[in-house]
Amino acid sequence: TPCRDCKEVMTIPLAGEVPLFSVDSIDIDEIPIPEAAKEEQETKKGTKPTKHRLLQISPERQKVIREHLELYVQKVKERHVHCQGNEATTKSSLIAPLFDLLGWDMSNPQECLPEYKADFGKGEKAATPVDWAFAIPPDFCFIVEAKACDKRLGAYAEQLGMYFAKASVKLGIYTNGVLWQFYTDLEKENIMDKVPFLSWDVLDKDCPVPIDFLTLVQRSQFQTHLVQIFADQKRKKSLLVDVLNKLLEPSDEFIKLTLSTPIGEQGTVETRKLAVNVIKEWKPILVDAIEGWIKQR
Repeated sequence: TPCRDCKEVMTIPLAGEVPLFSVDSIDIDEIPIPEAAKEEQETKKGTKPTKHRLLQISPERQKVIREHLELYVQKVKERHVHCQGNEATTKSSLIAPLFDLLGWDMSNPQECLPEYKADFGKGEKAATPVDWAFAIPPDFCFIVEAKACDKRLGAYAEQLGMYFAKASVKLGIYTNGVLWQFYTDLEKENIMDKVPFLSWDVLDKDCPVPIDFLTLVQRSQFQTHLVQIFADQKRKKSLLVDVLNKLLEPSDEFIKLTLSTPIGEQGTVETRKLAVNVIKEWKPILVDAIEGWIKQR
C-alpha cells in the first residue's frame, strides 16, 4: 500500500509480507531474557526460557531504513508549520505516518485503539482518555500521548504515566510530532520513569534518527523485553558518557592522582611539586592523552 503523499518511494508492508525494517540475524550478541519475560515465556509455552537477542541490522538494511526515515523527517519539516494549534492535524499528518511506516495498522481497532479510556474511577483526570493504545491482541504493547506540534511537552506526562500502569505496558510515548520522548519503568516496576530513556527531535539536524530503537518498535518485531533491554543499555551508556565527560574535564584532584601515580623505575610522571601552575600546565595534556586512548580502544 503506497503511503499518502509519497507514493513513489515509501511503501508499507501488508500482512504476511517481509517488513520494511526486516532484521538480519548476524553479528548479534546474545542477551539474557529479563526475569519478567522469563516468567511470561514459561507461562505461555511451558518450556524452559532461552536467551533472546537484541535486534541489529546490517549496513545494507540500515541504509534502506535510513532512506525511508529521512523521507519521513523531510515530510515533518514541510508539514509541521501547517499543523500548529491543531492537535488532530498533528496526529494525522506528523505522528500517525511514523506508526504507519513501522507497520502498525492505524485503521484496525484491535491493533490501534484511538482515544483509549481505562476505568480509573471518579475524577476529571480519570475521565480523560490517552490518545492511542497499541496492541498485539490480547496484550497491549505501548501507549501514546500526543500534543499539537507547537505545544511544549511537559516535564512529565502525568496522563501517560497513569495509563502506563493501568495498561500494564513497558513503553510510553509522549510526542508533539516534532519531539518524541520514550519512557519505560527502569526505576520502579510498573511506574513510568520521570525521565525518558530516549528523546528524538525530528527537526534537529544534530539529533540522529534512532534507527536501532525504531526497529524494535515495528509491528513485526515488537517484543516488550527487548524495549526494556534497549532502555537499560541506553541508560548505562549515558552514565558512562557522563563519567567520560568528567574525565575529559579532569578535576585538580584527578590530575594530581594521575601525576603522582608510580610508573615503574622512573617514579612519577611529574617530579615537581604539584602546585596550581603545574596542574594547569598538565590539564590539556591529560585531556589529549585520554582522547587518544579512547580512539585507540
